[in-house]
Amino acid sequence: MSELSKEELIEKLNIHLTGCPSDQWYKGYNTAIQNAIALAKKLHDTPKKVLVPKYVADWFDKNKISLELKIWRYINEWDYHDSDSDFFKFMSDNNGTNPIETLIKMKLYGYEVEQPKQYVISLNNGEGYFHSWNPNNPFVVYPVKSNCSCYQFTDKRKADLVAELIGGEVEEVSNE
Repeated sequence: MSELSKEELIEKLNIHLTGCPSDQWYKGYNTAIQNAIALAKKLHDTPKKVLVPKYVADWFDKNKISLELKIWRYINEWDYHDSDSDFFKFMSDNNGTNPIETLIKMKLYGYEVEQPKQYVISLNNGEGYFHSWNPNNPFVVYPVKSNCSCYQFTDKRKADLVAELIGGEVEEVSNE
């Protein structure tokens, strides 16, 4: 039997309710089903996979065996880590990200890697998009008709600087 979500369980139990309240047996049966539905409604929702940046997923993949020990070692050897690394910043963040809880949830519920935001540079009010530099003249760009084959930036600051340099406008691209 496959696993059911909370909603699927309630739906399946509702199907079993009968419309014959006159018979004592059916009254007891319906009461039992209604009690089961009430209990099912109290169940916690199915936990969702944790969404994490790639650097967190990379560290987790290298350390998921004996995760608790690896987390303890990381904290115990705190002064020996590169304080400029993204993972170090993640672990030292106290803005509500709960890094240790996040790592444990990754092990319990699984995880998905966040897709970084991507940016393109629109030219001439959307008539084309920045594609590449001309090697002979670094200020000439090749516009293309759609943003799917153009150069995509993952750093908005860099995209803003290039857009300012070539007279374009930065647009965020959907990751879908």
